[in-house]
Order: sequence, then C-alpha cells, then structure tokens
Amino acid sequence: LRIDAAGNVGINTDSPRAKFDVRGSSTFGGGQISEKIAISATALNSDTTINLDQGMVHYRSANLGAASVKPNITSSVGINTALKIGEALTVTIITAVNSTSNFVNAITVDHKDVTEFWIGGAAPTEGGGSNADAYTFNILKTGDATFLVIGNQNLCSS
Repeated sequence: LRIDAAGNVGINTDSPRAKFDVRGSSTFGGGQISEKIAISATALNSDTTINLDQGMVHYRSANLGAASVKPNITSSVGINTALKIGEALTVTIITAVNSTSNFVNAITVDHKDVTEFWIGGAAPTEGGGSNADAYTFNILKTGDATFLVIGNQNLCSS
C-alpha cells in the first residue's frame, strides 16, 4: 500500500496513477458497485469533449444536432498518458436524438484521429429518430499514442 504526496492511494504499485489505483485482481462483496456518470444538457455536436475525469459514461440530454459527429475522448492528463501499453478502457456515450440524420460515426483520442472497427462492419450512417442512442467504445492501447478502437451503436428509439 502506498499513498503518494498528491494523496493517491496505490495497492501493489509504488506509483499510483489515480486517487485509488489497484494493480492486479480484486474482489468486492456485500453490495452494489456503481459508477459516476457525467450528465450535460449540451448537445454532443456543440461540445464534443468527453472528459474521462468526469466518468466513463456520458449522457447528453440535448438532442444530437448534426451528422458525422466525432467526440474527442480525453482526460486531464490525456488517454495516452493515463493508459499503459496493454491497458484498455470502455467509454459509453448516450445522447438524446430526434432525427435519423444525426449520428456519431467516429471518435478522436486526445484530439487525434483513430481508426474505429465497428460492430456490424461499418460506421453508422444514421441515428435513431427518438429517445436516445448509445455509443460504446472499447479503446485498447497497443503502442505509444496507438489505439485499437471497437465501436458500437445502439438505437434506442421508440
């Protein structure tokens, strides 16, 4: 166990990279595990920043208002710095929608283009017509500033 000068707690590491950094396996029992989400009333096309310091799940309650929206996945230190080669993270973006013409079909990581491989074989060309669409991105760091990204779109229209 290590507590660094910034107050970060590390288990099985001398250099914790977050407030609580556990290396290796862990077990939690006796209760529900929950995750913080970022909720914003700003449409994703108006502010494409997805800052993972605010959580791994982001909900935008304003309707997505453009085609081919490209969110930028980042954090205060950058994803390239936050992840070591061989580490991965999953980001979920849920956005209100009201037009099939509006959709997400790509992302950037730390403001740099990445190649996405989409479930189903192709990037989305339309969105849902009502309620919300959910996009999930599995981001695997395979080299310095090199990422393998698997994208998935779920239309949740009524």
